Amino acid sequence: MSTVAKKVIMGSGAVAEFEVEQSLIFNNDTAHLKRTPGTAGNRRTWTLSFWAKNLMADDGGSFFGVDVGSFYFEIEVGAIKFAWLNAGVWQIKLVPIVLLRDPASWYHILLAVDTTQSTSTNRVKFYFNGVQITSFNGDNNTFPSQNLETPMNGAYEHFIGATRAGERSANSYLAEMHLLDGAVKAPSDFIETNSDTGQLVPKEYEGGSYGTNGFYLKFASDALGTDSSGEGNNYTAVNLANSDVVIDAPTNNCMTLNPLEKTSSQPLTEGNLFAGSVSGETYAAATYYPTGGKFYYEYKLVQYSASGSAVAYFKHHSGSYIWNDVFGSSYQIIGSEGNTTISNNWASGNIIQIAVDETAGKLWYGRNNTWYTVDGTPNPATGSGPSHTFTTPSTQRPLIDIRTGGSQVQIEANYGQRDFAYTPPSGFVAPTAKNLPEPAIPLPSAHFNTVLYAGTGSAQTISGVGFQPDFSWTKCRSAATWHRLVDAVRGSNKEYFSNDAYAEINSAGGARAMTFESDGFAWGGNSGDVNGSGRNYVSWNWKANGAGSTDTSGDIDATVSANPTSGFSIVKYTATSDPDATVPHGLGVAPEMVFYKWGSSAWFCWTTVIDGSNDRLVLDRDDAKTTVSATYGSFTSDFIRGIDVSTGVIAYCFVSIPGFSKIGVYTGNGSNTGPFVNLGFKPAWVMIKGTSAANEWYMYDGARSPANEINYYLEADTADAEAGMDKFDFLSNGFKIRNAYGGSNTNNGVYLYMAFAEAPFKYANARP
Repeated sequence: MSTVAKKVIMGSGAVAEFEVEQSLIFNNDTAHLKRTPGTAGNRRTWTLSFWAKNLMADDGGSFFGVDVGSFYFEIEVGAIKFAWLNAGVWQIKLVPIVLLRDPASWYHILLAVDTTQSTSTNRVKFYFNGVQITSFNGDNNTFPSQNLETPMNGAYEHFIGATRAGERSANSYLAEMHLLDGAVKAPSDFIETNSDTGQLVPKEYEGGSYGTNGFYLKFASDALGTDSSGEGNNYTAVNLANSDVVIDAPTNNCMTLNPLEKTSSQPLTEGNLFAGSVSGETYAAATYYPTGGKFYYEYKLVQYSASGSAVAYFKHHSGSYIWNDVFGSSYQIIGSEGNTTISNNWASGNIIQIAVDETAGKLWYGRNNTWYTVDGTPNPATGSGPSHTFTTPSTQRPLIDIRTGGSQVQIEANYGQRDFAYTPPSGFVAPTAKNLPEPAIPLPSAHFNTVLYAGTGSAQTISGVGFQPDFSWTKCRSAATWHRLVDAVRGSNKEYFSNDAYAEINSAGGARAMTFESDGFAWGGNSGDVNGSGRNYVSWNWKANGAGSTDTSGDIDATVSANPTSGFSIVKYTATSDPDATVPHGLGVAPEMVFYKWGSSAWFCWTTVIDGSNDRLVLDRDDAKTTVSATYGSFTSDFIRGIDVSTGVIAYCFVSIPGFSKIGVYTGNGSNTGPFVNLGFKPAWVMIKGTSAANEWYMYDGARSPANEINYYLEADTADAEAGMDKFDFLSNGFKIRNAYGGSNTNNGVYLYMAFAEAPFKYANARP
């Protein structure tokens, strides 16, 4: 690894003592590694462990193959397949129910084979991110017969990154690959969980011998196929070079262009770093971007033709981009601060430089180590003469936009996975995972968590929340029952129901009696709503600040239980019929969404996120949004507003916290390939509400759907049991809609969402 690369990746936030320093890009072409063992090893018992980062959401090619019949371990249309077709007969054919179509981060994959086992389902075991998958897709799955000798470890040609030469080539980054000949190992031999972040990270393998044909490949420069196990089982690289080695790795994930957020016709190759032009306009956004810190990255014009209508935009923030005009005679910066034109022809080989200070809200553009500005002397190192300024925190990411009448522009992005052409300005680093700012909440489950449980019909304690809840929302999954919402400020036995305007009920001493516990909650008896025998339940839990305390800083005194770190507070007060009266909320920043409930009124939901106006939705109804008087808005960092009633009110206040929660909107496209919503974190829970038409409030979580696709939903505004029709993917950096259902993806429909994290992107593994 080069000196420049080493310097650029230095930063805080390392989460693993064992570092994986590089990976090898396989680009769905003829590249592969190969070896033919001189002596057969154990063909019945073996383990293959490696890390992969897929380049496409719907395909991935073959990770490993042996040239005997058709023996391979691959991704096909997002699904994993392990198979051996020999002489027209399927000796092995297994498709576990798991979809690997998260291109933004890394998976750990382990395949363990032991055909000596008497039970057929024990002969092949699949683990993804340490979890064994035991369900399989379809009815024609074939486990190997007992004592079957597979081609693996036989004296046949073996391939990494292909089924065989030129066939089903991989479309992935691969790292840290181990083959154990003659041994079955568990994921815990290769990976572990960081207790501070919950991230799955590599560990050094110390489990013993690799066997006759086993190996350990690090995929290092000048040693692409070198075996580091000590066995000397080196592989030969074919159509691979040191330039295919990058520092993108499971312990330092790098940003790339995003195949889920691009024009369908925009080709992305070479590790999702290379964008070529086609006729018309195409674009591709990056997989993520930090909301604080100083970062530097580059684009290389691999090919540029000034003839025709070639235009290339390198956009970072709204209103801020550099532009090559249609004749190629100049380079122009356009933005709200003014325009400037530099009369220099663009040419193939030019390096476009971008330096961004996300904390100060400044951005600089450069070309071939000359910085440009619309005013002043540009110097990113001193903070002077930025090309643009912007409001922080930013919500946009780098984007390549190519407009051309033909194949005239080819651009290669470098976000730090390779050596930069120029030294970054002092204080600026590459936007790799190691250099991302530490999230305010490294372990989101300490502030929000979902638990699943089975009802018993008698008193029971539900544990596993990880903290004592202050707001708990419970729903029966298997039957039509009402949602139950309780909080620590009103008391755990004071119930409201999201699906109805019904007044508060005191359940103390009844079948739904509840107490908050240090790691969850306890039910006192038999209730079909929350603890019926034979029924299944889900509970979503938020941490505030206990029962709260009295705050007299506003026009109306309130009991406030606030958790500013997680952007959530519970506010209890008595309204005075004055909608202008101020009520303290305790968050320190203005809320983005507030749910109000009083008496037998409907659930009033206020937000400005949809279009900037004061909008109202109703949680217990499917109504489209309506705009309300500004009197109901004007929230500040200290106060929400009262309601024009004279009664007790409870308000649940939320604000987005980078890496933990996000409240926002997206626009549907009416296609089964729906929008991708970049959250900046791996979601644990998402609620979606169509705002431009009557739509239910749909609720999804990763606990009920532990692997993609996410297709189980509940409706906050109905008592309906859980159903499974919508199709989503939860991903390491957001969610992808894969349906054209009106509740989440009509063409041009506007959808409000609220999401909470499983992991901030800095510490997020790819989600199977």
